[in-house]
Amino acid sequence: MSELIGITTLKYKSETIIERRRRVLRETRNLIAETGYAAFNVRDLCARAGIAQKTLYNAFGSKENVIASAVREYLVEFNERTTYSFDEATIDGQLERIVKVQSENMRVAAYTKAIVAVFNSPIGDKFIRSAIRDLCEASARSCVEAIEQSNGLAKGVTAAWLSQFIVTTTFAVTTDWCAEEIPDDQFLDRAAETFLMVLASSTRGKANTHARRWLEDLRENRASWVSLRRLAEVRPPQPLDAARTAPSRRARRGAEDARSDAQTLVSAG
Repeated sequence: MSELIGITTLKYKSETIIERRRRVLRETRNLIAETGYAAFNVRDLCARAGIAQKTLYNAFGSKENVIASAVREYLVEFNERTTYSFDEATIDGQLERIVKVQSENMRVAAYTKAIVAVFNSPIGDKFIRSAIRDLCEASARSCVEAIEQSNGLAKGVTAAWLSQFIVTTTFAVTTDWCAEEIPDDQFLDRAAETFLMVLASSTRGKANTHARRWLEDLRENRASWVSLRRLAEVRPPQPLDAARTAPSRRARRGAEDARSDAQTLVSAG
């Protein structure tokens, strides 16, 4: 996907060019959050980023490419500054990532609503929708493929279909939150519950047992779920595109305690 949106093919020869690219993508995200996709235009972007339109098109090729690049880079930056305690190829790891990612989505609500609107539009740009889907599917694919390798997919279910359906249902529940049909204090549980419901209906054997156990723990608000959610929420929210800051001693201690509790409870389960 990166080759399609001009990520790996661009050659940067100086820090000035690298910083200019970062500025363009940062302003792209900010403009999307402020105006939405429908009102987004290259002229405004170039004015805010301080570059000529010709320069933008030479670097990215099209408006669609720059938007897809901005979405991708933000996800990359988020993962680089986020610490995970569980392997992404496990159900536990996917639950942790759901809580962290959706917590971030709540923090940058305007940006999230704009991206959700692009993804859900039946007449929107299909290239951008495809780019968003591919990026989101990559997050779930390692877990789904691990389940497939252990012969844990239900009859008739393929890894490709399950990865796609996880993204579809994730955007469905996120859309409900964007429409204020899911309260903020219920959103993270609903997002995780939706993922587990999909797994529970699409797997068999150990994977199915594990998904159903988590689903029961979540609905009963048991210590295992509370600890995992606490683990994923301990880090204070970072401002959009802000410089990285070291967590406080109290925050680090809280993270360590939550990580220990969650890992102990997950192992015991």
